Order: sequence, then structure tokens, then C-alpha cells
Amino acid sequence: IQGLLIRNNEPLRVACLTLINALITSPEDIDFRIHLRNEFMRDGLIDVLEALENDNGEELQLQLKVFNEYKEEDFDEFAQRFDNIRLELDDVNDCFELVKNLVLDTPAEPYFLSVLQHMVCIRDDSLVRPAYFKLIEECVSQIVLHKSGCDPDF
Repeated sequence: IQGLLIRNNEPLRVACLTLINALITSPEDIDFRIHLRNEFMRDGLIDVLEALENDNGEELQLQLKVFNEYKEEDFDEFAQRFDNIRLELDDVNDCFELVKNLVLDTPAEPYFLSVLQHMVCIRDDSLVRPAYFKLIEECVSQIVLHKSGCDPDF
């Protein structure tokens, strides 16, 4: 991502975005592709993409187009799971509402509430809170994206 910020080195920027595209589009599993894309976005790609939109380099624009097209395709495939409901996965409120609606009035609801209640208890410290949420995110990712193809034996 840092290589994309070097404005006077177009070949490096193209190579960085090409690598990101290759890493994201390689896995067959859509959940893993979305996970990878979200990791890049969280690591700062979301801010860099806005600047890249204004760049005139042809090769860079091609890689940006590839990135956006695959993102849309994955989103469309993912949205089919939810009866084609359009939502913005980059929006905290939309994601929260989706998860809330998925568990509402199901046996999973009290567990979801418990997770939220525990997260409310995370100490209000500008250095500690992000570390906790990063740890929680990594744990959830490992559980949800477990490569055995089977749900864990609870």
C-alpha cells in the first residue's frame, strides 16, 4: 500500500496494485477473497483508492478498473446469499443491521447480544481499544474462515 503513495514512480504503483489484485483474486473461496480485500482496505487502501481515481496513468487506471470490477463481482455474488439485498459492506451501520437481522429472533440472538455487551466493556483507551478490536477481528476471521471446510465441532 505504501508503494501506491509514491507519486513519481508509476511502474512501482502499477506493480503494487497488480500484486494486490493478484492476491485478492487468486482464492476460489469468495469469503476469503472478501476477507483479503477488507484487510487491504483496513490497512489504508481505502484512502489510497480515492487518490488513484484522479491519476491519469493508463496502466494504473487499468489495474484500478480490475480491482473495482472484481470487487463488484464478489459483492454481487455475496449479496445473492442475502436475497440480493443491496448493502454497503464498508459501512458500519449496514453491516451491523445485516448481522442483527440475521440473528434476530433466532437461537443465535442472545450470543450476539453477549458479544456486543462484552465489547462495550472494552476499556476506553485510544491505544488499548483498537488493539482489542484487532484481536477480536483476527479471532473471528480465523474461526469463520477455517480452511477445513467444516464447521468446528462445538
